[in-house]
Amino acid sequence: MLIGIDSYSFHLAFGKHPDFSPKQPINIIQFMEKVVQLGFDGIQFDPMHLEYNEDTDNIVNFARQNNLFLEYGIIGVKSDDVFKGIEKCRQLNSPVLRSFIGFDRFDKTVSISENLKTAEYEITKITHLLESSNIKLAIENHGDVTSDELVDLVESVDHPNVGICLDIGNSICVFEDAFRAVKRMLPYTFTTHIKDYNIEMTNYGCKISGTSLGKGNLPLHEILDYILNNSSLEKLVLEIPIEASGDEPDTLSKEENAVKDSLNYIHEFMKNYK
Repeated sequence: MLIGIDSYSFHLAFGKHPDFSPKQPINIIQFMEKVVQLGFDGIQFDPMHLEYNEDTDNIVNFARQNNLFLEYGIIGVKSDDVFKGIEKCRQLNSPVLRSFIGFDRFDKTVSISENLKTAEYEITKITHLLESSNIKLAIENHGDVTSDELVDLVESVDHPNVGICLDIGNSICVFEDAFRAVKRMLPYTFTTHIKDYNIEMTNYGCKISGTSLGKGNLPLHEILDYILNNSSLEKLVLEIPIEASGDEPDTLSKEENAVKDSLNYIHEFMKNYK
């Protein structure tokens, strides 16, 4: 089993998000060097870290020299955005394009059913290009849809190149049991986000935040065991989103250590897995 890392796991170091801006943000090649140093087998790129118009020659060469698999990600499922994502996948030799619908289901002015209908319409318009390009669109459960809604969408599109990016943690953001959601989505899964969430009761309500694998509240052993026994996936992609805290050195160290600890967790699990 190959183990990859989503670039969002280093979103603090990249400094392209509003919650943290380091004095010297890392670039793509520096990130890839770190990935190799840590011992990962591949990368899934968040579009905020690798944009459509960025040159990929150095990235592809580096990946080839270091035997890294690459996957690309976009935001949204509008046909124009998927088209651009497919072009980027071609440049990167990425067999999977990860995306998500991206609406706020908790906004009372938002119609969940209308967003799902629009997503189905947009995705259906591009299935022929996915097929001709031999690229699979993996739609993530991104805190916007339930597992049932996402499976219904994939079944409605009904195309072998349209499936799911299974995020094993985001289901709890829509009040689902994580294990049940994994079992529901796994048959349609092309790629993954393996993570752990810590659930904390505070004076202002419930807070859900990312943490190192094994340090949160998800039933990770049960979930990983189920995935390995019930799918033909050849790789797992980790996504370890850590909240900024403390000064810059402490924050960046915390982020990198969470990734290291998570990779160790997966290696130990795989070593003991039978």
